[in-house]
Amino acid sequence: MIRAHGRPHAQRGSAYIVVLLVLLLLTIFGLSLVLITQTEAEIGNSTRDISRTFYASDSGVAAAVSFMLTSNNYDAHEFRLTERAVGALSVRDEVATTRVRPVGSRFSNLGDIASNAVFPPYERINHQFRSTSTRMAGTRQVAQKRIELMVEVDPWQPTAEALYDGPLQYDPPPAPLSGP
Repeated sequence: MIRAHGRPHAQRGSAYIVVLLVLLLLTIFGLSLVLITQTEAEIGNSTRDISRTFYASDSGVAAAVSFMLTSNNYDAHEFRLTERAVGALSVRDEVATTRVRPVGSRFSNLGDIASNAVFPPYERINHQFRSTSTRMAGTRQVAQKRIELMVEVDPWQPTAEALYDGPLQYDPPPAPLSGP
């Protein structure tokens, strides 16, 4: 049967179904954009936390080297950085450095300092240590970075044999040059 407007009776309500399908597609598209945006924000936050944790660990390296150079302090150290409150959480970086260990030495070849007979011999010494930083939000660990490295100090005058894990191993002094 054909109605007065000329449309068949079977097409009644088809526009409603098409509009609902289009709305469904737009809703799915919108939800996927929200999910992508949320994921990108989480990635950005994670990258920021990892970067801050790396630089906190790097500051532990600088602290260990400065303790060693300024006060002959080779001990392990622990300290906290950037404690702040975010809502009810306390966000902080906890940095721990291991003991700075001399691992190898050679006589320094820096001219007058090394050859001066008045002072004990200066050395070129490699030191090994590790700095670990942990970023905490409340009691939850958010990120952790570890830096392991060796630092060469030249010239350096050793302070005590107790700093070494074994006996001191010195290179023999260079033979004096004989001339005519």
